Amino acid sequence: MQKYEDYELRAQEKNYYQLIDYLKRHGYKRVEDLQFTADYQIRGDQIYIIPVGDRQITRLDYFSDELETIVRQKKEQGRLILKDNRLITEDGIVDVEGYVVHPQFGIARYLGRRVKKYDGKFLPFFCLEYAGDDQVFFPQTREAELMPYYGKKTPRLTRLHSLSWSKTKHRIEKDIYEIAKGLISIQAQRELVTRKKYTLAKQWQSMLNKSFTHNLTNDQVKALTDINQDLTKSSEPMDRLLTGDVGYGKTEVAIRGAMSVVFSGKQVLVLVPTTVLAEQHFHVWQNRLKQFPIKIIKLSRINKLSSNDIESINKGTYDIVIGTHKLFAKQLKYKNLGLLIIDEEQRFGIKQKEYFKSLRTKVDVLSLTATPIPRTLYMGLSGLRNMSSIKTAPLERKGIVTKVVPYSKESITEAIEREKRRGGQIYYVHNRVQTLASSAKRVKDIMSDKYVFTQDDSQAGKISYAIAHGQTPAKELTKIMHRFFLGKIDILFTTTIIENGLDNPNANTMIIERAENFGLADLYQLRGRVGRRDQKAYALLLIGSGVKEKVKTISDTAKARLETVADLTKLGAGWTIALKDLELRGAGTILGKRQHGNMESIGLVLYSRLLKRAVEKLKVDSSKFNLSSDIVDLWKS
Repeated sequence: MQKYEDYELRAQEKNYYQLIDYLKRHGYKRVEDLQFTADYQIRGDQIYIIPVGDRQITRLDYFSDELETIVRQKKEQGRLILKDNRLITEDGIVDVEGYVVHPQFGIARYLGRRVKKYDGKFLPFFCLEYAGDDQVFFPQTREAELMPYYGKKTPRLTRLHSLSWSKTKHRIEKDIYEIAKGLISIQAQRELVTRKKYTLAKQWQSMLNKSFTHNLTNDQVKALTDINQDLTKSSEPMDRLLTGDVGYGKTEVAIRGAMSVVFSGKQVLVLVPTTVLAEQHFHVWQNRLKQFPIKIIKLSRINKLSSNDIESINKGTYDIVIGTHKLFAKQLKYKNLGLLIIDEEQRFGIKQKEYFKSLRTKVDVLSLTATPIPRTLYMGLSGLRNMSSIKTAPLERKGIVTKVVPYSKESITEAIEREKRRGGQIYYVHNRVQTLASSAKRVKDIMSDKYVFTQDDSQAGKISYAIAHGQTPAKELTKIMHRFFLGKIDILFTTTIIENGLDNPNANTMIIERAENFGLADLYQLRGRVGRRDQKAYALLLIGSGVKEKVKTISDTAKARLETVADLTKLGAGWTIALKDLELRGAGTILGKRQHGNMESIGLVLYSRLLKRAVEKLKVDSSKFNLSSDIVDLWKS
């Protein structure tokens, strides 16, 4: 047998098939799972080997039959790390053993890439497994025809050469057509309302652009172009969803988009889900627009408006009004409302959403979200709402180191001490107001032998802390948040009140207690509060709370949520989180139980494409339907 030094030299001299023959002649054994020295494994156009005299795996990448690269890698839990064998599509990434959909052939399991001889050449193919162990080798050049399957955890594979797939798809298309007609009715109602096109405030925009301390990413530029097109080129009210990971600059795009509305004499409302976020948005908008003759006011439970403020808002004296649901108080009658910007629409209740729906037929609406909930994501994918996505991270942003561990003294101590040593701050999240103080006491007891905890300002040898939640008196909450942003508090014990939009670049460790009880989007949003600049950030997801209680079994769904958040540490994972959330929670509340079943039968992506196609076709053929007064009645009902 040849040792690995000799073997790697031989590999460079031989092509794909010559090397396999060489391995056989020198005593190497082909296996399904690499375990021992002198084993080798073939995975399409890759050969994996444990050479004699080496404990690591060597991977050889071939294109056609010529060697491209040699890579050394470790084994992980008995399985090879095959991340480079994934199927990458426009709609997501499919790992080996994942599921894909082809519009003509149906649902298949993806088995990885293979190199096959075709027309006298060795070419790369995707190996797809259908029901009955049937396999199809799909040309890599036609990968655009394949799409990830989002729906059931383990869908039923399609049987090739049967009529079941075409019958299923035809039945669902008929249902989709009926759904599309109802949605077109809503669109028709919007088209009954027109407004004057806005004028792009080029001079003011130029001044605002120059005052920004960073260069916009290409995605930000594209999103801003989309918004400006909606406002200045169309006379129909805008309804656009802007998605982008936490800290990717959605607010900056929204501010620039609002300029044309303000300088056309219209008011802009910025609606946010929490009082804390209202305070932060107010300061951000005020800071960005301070050089312009624009008046801004905020509304929340912290500040009570005087009769003069109410009168000024109603007269249109204030150009931009930022606040919580207080924006819709009965005494407020906006004179020239032009644009409503909704930050994290999914955080609002059904009553508010119904009101948003009515506003969408009257004013321009821009919704911002980092992890669109299934309903919003689904509507965007289906083409029922215009959508722009910011997927490029600012240059200074880094991924967040994420760990999922049982609640323990050691884990908590290590995380807090690491952040304290580098002069940073910590969020400690416990999502029950009633027991938040008890949770803080357990942490203080854990670290009492090393640190003195104080509620005074941060100082050497001590840990300054504060407790904040949604029921904290308004003035006290404002004071605590202000001290935290100034760096005077080391640890903020809090609830999910901090999950939306807070930007404190010095807070780069987050500890979440009982992480198994949080939703996927909640975990992702919370984690997004750290790592806002160029500092390395950490997120510790604790299972349990340290209270002596009967240990409960974590559900499979909770495990899946935690695994997903821990795995998706790269920047830009918000889109993937949203798709995974849809897969875990389903789409049953979107268009009803029947449509949820339809979506699972063919997968979200194909369902969305069929729905989008039906909507577009009906728009073209709208003359076939009575889209006049009866549509208005349908909408009102």
